[in-house]
Amino acid sequence: MNYVTVKTQCETEVVIERSRFITLVAPCPTEESARAILLARKKEHPFATHNCYAFIAEKGNSTRFSDDGEPGGTAGAPIMEALKRAGLTDTIVIVTRYFGGIKLGAGGLTRAYAKCASDGIKAADVKKYELSKKIELDIAYEDYNVYLKMKCDDLKTVDTAFSDKVKITAYVKSEAISRFSALFTETFFGRYTFKELNEEYFSFG
Repeated sequence: MNYVTVKTQCETEVVIERSRFITLVAPCPTEESARAILLARKKEHPFATHNCYAFIAEKGNSTRFSDDGEPGGTAGAPIMEALKRAGLTDTIVIVTRYFGGIKLGAGGLTRAYAKCASDGIKAADVKKYELSKKIELDIAYEDYNVYLKMKCDDLKTVDTAFSDKVKITAYVKSEAISRFSALFTETFFGRYTFKELNEEYFSFG
C-alpha cells in the first residue's frame, strides 16, 4: 500500500472577521506522535480560544478530530474532510483560533476551518511514499556513467561511495523490481548483480 503524507511541518495564518487562525500541518506516523504534537501546540498557544484538529495516523488505521469548544461539526469535521480530500495519511492538521470579537455563525465557522485546513495543506510539502526495495550494487568506474544514463523512473539512487569500485545504494519500487532487474541485466550484459536489502516506504519525489 502506498500513501501520501507531508514531509515536514508547515504553518500558515489568516485573519477572518478579526479572528486569527493559525494552521499547523505536520507528519504524525502514530496516534502517540499526533497527541504529542497537539500537546506542544497547546503549550505554544496557551491563550488561544480553540485548538481544533484532525489527524489520520498509522496508515489510516487511527483517526481523530475535535471541535475543541466550537459548535459541534463546525471545526474538526471540515478539517478532517480537507485531509481526506487531499488523500493524506500520517498527517495532523491543527487550526488554532484567537477569537476577534465577531461571531461567524455555524456556516461561517465551517467555511473558515475548511479554508484554513485546505490552505495549510496546499502550502505543505506533500510527498507520496511507495513500498520499495532498498538495493546495493557494485560496478566498475568505467560503467558508472552507463548506470547514470539508465532510463528508469522506478529507481532512485540515495548514496554513492567510491573506492576500488563504485558502491551504490538505491531504492526500487517493489512492484517494479522485476522490470528493473531485467533492465539492469540487459544494460550491463549480465556482468553485475545487485543485492536486495529491506523493504520500506520511500518517496521518489
